Amino acid sequence: GSRKVFFYREGLLDTAVYRSGDLGAGHKIVGPVIVERPDTTVVVGSGQMLEIEKFGNMIIHLDAQAGAKESR
Repeated sequence: GSRKVFFYREGLLDTAVYRSGDLGAGHKIVGPVIVERPDTTVVVGSGQMLEIEKFGNMIIHLDAQAGAKESR
């Protein structure tokens, strides 16, 4: 789903919301996005990219374009 989330300097943005269990290795999502886990919430800002690596760790690339190039 999605919801409106306030981001500093950007205001309210429509933001995709995911459950961490629905994301697997290789997923790449450009923010803004929120990932909900049972123990925490991960917020990825606009212009950033979330990548799920092969062990399930979440990597946030602060520059989505640079992150896309690194992942190749």
